[in-house]
Amino acid sequence: DEVVLALARNVSKTAAFTTEERLELLTEVTKDMDDVSVQVFDGLVVHYAQQIGATTIIRGLRALADFEYEFEMALMNKHLAPDVEIVFFMTSQEYLYVSSSRLKELVRFGASIDEFVPKVVADALERKLRGIDQLAGRRSQLLGQHGMIEKPSGGPAFDIENDKRVSGSGLPPVPEGRRRSQPVRFDSG
Repeated sequence: DEVVLALARNVSKTAAFTTEERLELLTEVTKDMDDVSVQVFDGLVVHYAQQIGATTIIRGLRALADFEYEFEMALMNKHLAPDVEIVFFMTSQEYLYVSSSRLKELVRFGASIDEFVPKVVADALERKLRGIDQLAGRRSQLLGQHGMIEKPSGGPAFDIENDKRVSGSGLPPVPEGRRRSQPVRFDSG
């Protein structure tokens, strides 16, 4: 028997690592495991399982929200491929709260994640996020030097010195006779 770690090219999800980076990390982590391979696929996992002759798909569950999503997907997969079994593994209680977004948050605040992921993954995530944070910090510094601020989507939005909207920023025009830098007062009545 063989275990295939099927790595989906997920176009609808923004991951910290590219598919190629995830493939490299998973290959490194599993290099000493006999009968384990890492393969990248496109499309539905149940179709890929049929394509490679797999008889079982193993999915991990953390919380009730995971179960609802996974249960619906398992029912659809069973409909699409009745010959492929879906097996769920529950996480141990000590890892119930661990998620990729939580780990990224820990790394951003300088905490170690070595107890949750293999060292090679922890190191790669730290390099990746520190690089992103450094780029974001440098971008803000450069914009500030040029009298610009960023809008939430990340693009320059407003020229502070000249008190005007930057073309294509998506900001509404400044009302006549009012400067953008003046505070806005909201009446409660």
